[in-house]
Amino acid sequence: MRETCRVSDTERIRVSIFVASVWLRRNSFAEGGHLEREPRYVIMQDAREPAALRAALQYVLSSDIPSEHKAVLIEALTRSLRAEDSARAAREVAEQRSPDWTPAEVQNLQSRLAGKVAKSWQDADEQLMQLAGELRRSTDDVRNKALEMGAGVGIDYRLAKERREPEDD
Repeated sequence: MRETCRVSDTERIRVSIFVASVWLRRNSFAEGGHLEREPRYVIMQDAREPAALRAALQYVLSSDIPSEHKAVLIEALTRSLRAEDSARAAREVAEQRSPDWTPAEVQNLQSRLAGKVAKSWQDADEQLMQLAGELRRSTDDVRNKALEMGAGVGIDYRLAKERREPEDD
């Protein structure tokens, strides 16, 4: 009785990568390939970096690797690129979403902006940058929260200027 073994996609990819690497080494060095003639300084990259994956994909596409291994390598690299791109997009979305404001942060912002009116664009920007640094928040988050609380005149010169104009008339 002969038993059959089911090979997973991951195992098939590993075997193909191994076979392709052996084939590349043998053909590059045995025939005096460019790897042997040109000493190159190689910077080790993380294999998961999109630049490294794209470079590997480009190399596989232009190489003379046997087609059955080439197809598997192309699929594996493409999947890795897609996974890395979606992970990067998820990180960017998570960075854009800032956590809710704590009562202590709101109190700190209110106390710092109470009665303050920006004297110039530079003054407004300095106040905003200082508050954002202290609260460890983006300048957009601080500006939006200050506007929401009605204290935007301390960090937005346009609002401060509009507030002063009616008083001058």
